[in-house]
Parts: sequence; C-alpha cells; structure tokens
Amino acid sequence: MAQPTQPISPLRQRMIEDMQMRKLAPKTQASYICAVNKLADYLGHSPHTASAEDLRRFQLHLTDTGTSRITINTTITALRFFFEVTVGDKNIVEFGGQYTYLLVTNLRSGLASRSWFNRA
Repeated sequence: MAQPTQPISPLRQRMIEDMQMRKLAPKTQASYICAVNKLADYLGHSPHTASAEDLRRFQLHLTDTGTSRITINTTITALRFFFEVTVGDKNIVEFGGQYTYLLVTNLRSGLASRSWFNRA
C-alpha cells in the first residue's frame, strides 16, 4: 500500500523552482532542502521568519553538536540561497556566514586576536 504524500508548501516549491532555474545539481538541491529543514526543526516554525539572531543561534547549535566545518559551510550556503533568492531578503544573511563560524571557533579555541575584531 502506497503511503500518502504530504503536499509541498508553496515556499518549498518556490525554492525547488529557484534551484532548478539555476540548474543546481540534484544532490545540491537535496542538500539545500535538508539544511532548510534542519533550521525549521531547530526553530520549531517556518524558517522564512527567522531573524539574524536565530541564524546565529542555529550556527552555534551546529557547532556545539559537533557538526563538521564542511557541513556547517554547506548549511550556510544553503541558507544564504534560501534567504537571498527564495525569500528575497538579502539583509538577513549579513549575520556573517562562515566568518561567524570562524570567529566562534577561534574564540572557543583561544585563538581570537584583537585584529579580528577591528575588521568590519
């Protein structure tokens, strides 16, 4: 017996279409959808309403749970695509992306320097 499929939300459908228009590879598309799903699960609500602080906390959560740098960078890239292209909010991704991760990593390992904070 076939399992019933859930309808795709308009936002997810739009993201899929945006990825297809840009000819992203099928595995990249699946990875991006997975990243947005992880954010939604973490937030407990639709990811399009996330704030920059929500994204920062999510990134800290990924770091604290032992997520690899490669996965974090892929997740950030996916979320940047989601917010900039699908949602159309270029301001939300100004939270620092990979640089925030590097800063957090350096602070936790004691490698942060004063010159890092003077950039910006």
